[in-house]
Amino acid sequence: MHAPRVSAVRRVTARADAIPQSAVPNSIWEGLYDSFAQAGGDAAFESATWLDQIASASRTATAHSGSGYILSIVAAVLANRTGTAPLRVLDFGGGLGPTYFALMEHLGQTARIDFHVVENAAVCRRTREVLPSDSRLTFRETLPAADEHFDIVHAGSSIQYVDDWRGLLGRLRAFGSGAMIFADLPAGKIPATTATLQHYYGSRIPCWLFRLDEFCAAAARDGYVLTYQAPFRRPYFGRDIPPPMSALPAAYRLSDFQQLMFVRGARL
Repeated sequence: MHAPRVSAVRRVTARADAIPQSAVPNSIWEGLYDSFAQAGGDAAFESATWLDQIASASRTATAHSGSGYILSIVAAVLANRTGTAPLRVLDFGGGLGPTYFALMEHLGQTARIDFHVVENAAVCRRTREVLPSDSRLTFRETLPAADEHFDIVHAGSSIQYVDDWRGLLGRLRAFGSGAMIFADLPAGKIPATTATLQHYYGSRIPCWLFRLDEFCAAAARDGYVLTYQAPFRRPYFGRDIPPPMSALPAAYRLSDFQQLMFVRGARL
């Protein structure tokens, strides 16, 4: 089975140069829908524009080094418990690997890491064109088999672009990792989980806005417990502003996205 379409939007927009205030869109999300099928939208994740944007973003190793981002801290803790074995990380929707490069910057180039990025075929092809060979970094078009173990499962700005997000959560839990981290997650106290359309360079991408308690209940199964929750803030259009959602009903506008960590057995 091929991996669902995934995204790295956070890495593209977060570092964009500031544009004049008058040019900042009031909303890059529009419409509320019951499903991706009803929302429609475009297949943008294999377009030339998309690939060029994530290639540009991958050149900055500090994509996730902003205030409050916890992946490197969790990795540092767990790396000390793997003995001589490498720390195994699965990054769902990891683009061209900026999360890996940021992690190596924090842990040091001698760190023992086995880092797997799940992406679509077009992104995996692009990696062979723009990235040097690195035995610690693997790109794959499909999720691994359920019996393959990872110490950390990470999904940053990706699960919201997957139609069957509940099914994906089940497959991620099956790896039995010590921690599952969801960053840049569009979740909050909204009336219901709903599909919407996100504007991106002329395309409209279907994505989910999650009711926070519904997402947490779906993730916290099979022994996983929510142990960390914090707002995930990043710039939009180079400015420190809330997510531009004015086209949505007020009850569905999010002031922040979320960063969540679920730990198996309630402890690392």
